[in-house]
Amino acid sequence: MMTVNSDTEDGLVNGACGKLVMIDYGKLQKTNETVPCRIWIKFNEEKTGRKARVNFHNVMPNRNIDSSLTPIEPVIRQINTKSTNFKVERKQFPIVPCEAM
Repeated sequence: MMTVNSDTEDGLVNGACGKLVMIDYGKLQKTNETVPCRIWIKFNEEKTGRKARVNFHNVMPNRNIDSSLTPIEPVIRQINTKSTNFKVERKQFPIVPCEAM
């Protein structure tokens, strides 16, 4: 389930549900560490993420990615503290696991 309104026009909103199908990995330039860089979700509603899928339409066939999967990029949030001048950046995918019965 999405936890952030990343693109309301495209249906990528808080509460949009789907199934995590694939994870893309990349390497950090500084440490050469392998980290997740993009996730691919099959949303319950076909319209959800249509615009995001169009942006990746040239990549998907070359990598045998199902055209119904939607790419989700991590979001970065900056956290400021009142008592000090420290700023913290948090980078994470805007999803949480969920299940309904």
